[in-house]
Amino acid sequence: GATGAAGVPAVPALVAALADHEAEAAEAASAALGMVGREAPDAVLAAVIPELSKTDAVHRVRAAHAIAVAGPPAAGATGALTAALSDADCTVIEEAARAIQAIGAGAGAAAEALGRCLGDLCKDVR
Repeated sequence: GATGAAGVPAVPALVAALADHEAEAAEAASAALGMVGREAPDAVLAAVIPELSKTDAVHRVRAAHAIAVAGPPAAGATGALTAALSDADCTVIEEAARAIQAIGAGAGAAAEALGRCLGDLCKDVR
């Protein structure tokens, strides 16, 4: 599949695929979004950040995973990831934490929020 900036036209279809009931297809879409996001973070983040607010926790996890795969270029998602650290679902928190770690130094205040999150009841975040 197309990755990097060449994959930008596929972003809407990939975002729609995050809701696929076939886990393998949805996870592949999440990874592909992250790969495109490495080269075209603005296009991907504009589409993926709103997905972090969906009602389905699995959908939110997939969106956070896409950001994690994108890594440092996805620093624009740090505000949304910080909010995701307060999610009711531990799996969402874990994936948001992974995304913040993947962004690294560009995560700024999100890294500080992650430090505070380590005291959470979600033991897997630690």
